[in-house]
Amino acid sequence: MWEVRTERYVSVDRRITIHSKSKSFDEEISSDGYARVPTLVPDFHDKGGSYARSTWINVIQPSNDYHDHDIAVIFPTNLWQPGFPHLQSSERLTITREGWVIPKQYTIGYSLLRPIPGRKAMIEWFEMRGINAVPSEAGQVAAQVISSAGNLLACGMFADRETVQLLNSMAESHSEQRREGKPVRRVAPDRAKHRDEIKQHFAERAKRSFGYWNSLEYFLERSVFRAGLRVQCPTCAYYNWFDLDAIGYNLNCSRCLNEFRLSQAPHDLASFEWFYRVIGPFAAPDYVRGGYAVALTLRCIAERHESELTWSTGLELKELGCEVDFAGWYRRGSRLFESEREEPVFLVGEAKSFGLNAINKQSIDNLRLVAEQFPGSIMIVSSLKPIADYSPKELSLLTELARWGRTRRINGQPRNPLIVLTGTELFSDYGIRQAWQTNGSKSLPPAYVDPTDLYQLAESTQQRYLNLPPFHADLYELRFQRTRLARLLRLRANSQELYIQRTKLVGLLRSRSKFYCV
Repeated sequence: MWEVRTERYVSVDRRITIHSKSKSFDEEISSDGYARVPTLVPDFHDKGGSYARSTWINVIQPSNDYHDHDIAVIFPTNLWQPGFPHLQSSERLTITREGWVIPKQYTIGYSLLRPIPGRKAMIEWFEMRGINAVPSEAGQVAAQVISSAGNLLACGMFADRETVQLLNSMAESHSEQRREGKPVRRVAPDRAKHRDEIKQHFAERAKRSFGYWNSLEYFLERSVFRAGLRVQCPTCAYYNWFDLDAIGYNLNCSRCLNEFRLSQAPHDLASFEWFYRVIGPFAAPDYVRGGYAVALTLRCIAERHESELTWSTGLELKELGCEVDFAGWYRRGSRLFESEREEPVFLVGEAKSFGLNAINKQSIDNLRLVAEQFPGSIMIVSSLKPIADYSPKELSLLTELARWGRTRRINGQPRNPLIVLTGTELFSDYGIRQAWQTNGSKSLPPAYVDPTDLYQLAESTQQRYLNLPPFHADLYELRFQRTRLARLLRLRANSQELYIQRTKLVGLLRSRSKFYCV
């Protein structure tokens, strides 16, 4: 056991670890959910005559390069809570800062591990703390958006403001109406756009941004768009959209529901035009229920493939009576000390789109309620709009939340620091620092500020967007106010004690004066 110390500003002593063997391996997860992990055996095995319960240990350091899947690769250490996570079939497994530790007494050549998705890991972790968490509707849509992109880093396909607005303009829309005093929700179908308009959009995007996902072909491979023919109904003159599977000689109009025969005349065939329509989760309204903001926020946090992130999209926390847009564990990459890494930090956040006053008091209260249950967690509030579009009310709520997260300290750091991410960071091509250099009008943070360090990122964003002082300056001010308050209390106590002594003296003098008068 040793003292937990950070390595952000000073070098710390490390313990010496003796390695017998090491091996890198790639293993696919079978259809039943298990993965075979090779067992390494040291040379001194079977050299002695006695056997203990554990003769040696294997330490597994799983990696998720480029975040290609949503399998949970990092967990908080479970030395005091061995019931979570359930990753192995028979042998004991412990999660430490070194990795997944498996004690060994004998070997059959491999160990069976059963990895779990990040959402399941977060749900089980909340259950360990008496909180029933279930996926929300918006969270399921956001998970489908990330899955359609391929991985978190590939969500850069949505890191373009014009593309996101184009996709939202093609999605279905909802409107609220009242009929006989009762609210009625009306759903309008998604809107198709001509193929030339879509082609022109991606040609312009390729000129202003970089990435293999900027082409229309990539969006078609990821099933974002689907091409179809627009055919006019001869009965009601409504233009219907039919995909390739629905096209036939006999068609049904989606408005008048009448069946009509597809005209094969040359002039009618020449009038048929190809239109693109968004499909799947991308047809959901309101920027796919905020899924674009969630996907881009998680991508922004995991911008470097050396960092490790176990994530889950929206969850409803029944016992707390609130909902979070995403949650996860994060640990920044470190190539200097691979044997011992930092403890993962728990993060929870709210992600908004372009709406005016989308960051309201209810969302801030929900985030604060969850942060109160988990001291040391990091709060994240993100939005697709730039900071210039934030209302004074939104900035006031964020400032109040940031100051609340600074009120107490854990290991010298704020109890619940707040990270503020705007469209500047979410729509970046090469990371946060590059986005600040390109679009930022304010001064850049010093070169030693590492955006992958969430504590430094929180301090930088609070200075940049909320005009708050640095953490150390705020700590000095808090200590000064506490010292001043303690001094005032001592003076008040001394004054009260002097007043009591004076009262007693006056009473004694009066009694003596009365006695002498008698």
